[in-house]
Amino acid sequence: MLSLILSGPFAVIDEHFNSILPNCYDAIGLMLMIRIIHQHQVMLLALVIAVFIC
Repeated sequence: MLSLILSGPFAVIDEHFNSILPNCYDAIGLMLMIRIIHQHQVMLLALVIAVFIC
């Protein structure tokens, strides 16, 4: 039921983002940097935990 109600607004938002995002390299680069930093933090945390366990 809720998906039927929100399908119209979601379609408008999706259409807007599809027209804006392909030309927005700053946002794509920022999202990529956030993902890389997050993955690096996860790896370092696992390494610290492994060092304290041994």
